[in-house]
Amino acid sequence: MDLIQSYQNQGFLQQRNESGKAIYTLEKPVKIILSNGVLEAVKKRYPKNSEIGGVIWVKPLSQKVLISEDITFFRNVQNDPSKYSPHPDDYRTTLAEIEKSGYLPILFHTHPTQLGLSSYDGKRVRFYLTSSLQDQDSSFYPVSFSGKSLVMPQAIFVADERFTNGIGVALYNGYLFPLSLAKLTSGEIWSIAISVLLLFWVGTKYVRASQFIIASLIFVIGAYEYFRPKYSEVSGNIEIKVI
Repeated sequence: MDLIQSYQNQGFLQQRNESGKAIYTLEKPVKIILSNGVLEAVKKRYPKNSEIGGVIWVKPLSQKVLISEDITFFRNVQNDPSKYSPHPDDYRTTLAEIEKSGYLPILFHTHPTQLGLSSYDGKRVRFYLTSSLQDQDSSFYPVSFSGKSLVMPQAIFVADERFTNGIGVALYNGYLFPLSLAKLTSGEIWSIAISVLLLFWVGTKYVRASQFIIASLIFVIGAYEYFRPKYSEVSGNIEIKVI
């Protein structure tokens, strides 16, 4: 079964060309639901002083909605507790099982909150959800599905009581999400750039500078908030919407 073609026909995946190569990514708009069961599994295994990781099995629930139905943890081949690389045997075997079962993969890893380093420990909780440069680079790497290149968003989890229900998550890249919590997606950058150009045009219609400044803020903030991925907690699940 050509899983990629099947999900493309259903409107979940789109083909795009990057550096002359065809890749497949999720199609917007989309909502990804990380179920309470998956979140609890991460919380149960989460170490505060080292990284772990694996893959979340997701499947279309209805039109434009993907839900997680299972999770597999990989062995970490890194000796450094602040780094994570999946065991290649675990990776290959599980990805093959995911494709055979008709699921899509969201690779994930955790970030620790206590490494015993004064420069790292004790940060604001959202700091630990920030993707590193290595994370960002790897989020462009495709996985092979049905002989085609699939690029899915990846996830960072942090278990901490400062989050609602004790766990936080950030999805990044997959040509859908920002590379990091502190960054913008290409769609957000374009929307803000267009808004700024419109502001200069609108500004010429105003005589008073204060009116122009207010209009500018409304346009830019509105564009940013409209295109930003939305995270919400619903009945113990975490729902992430991208429009």
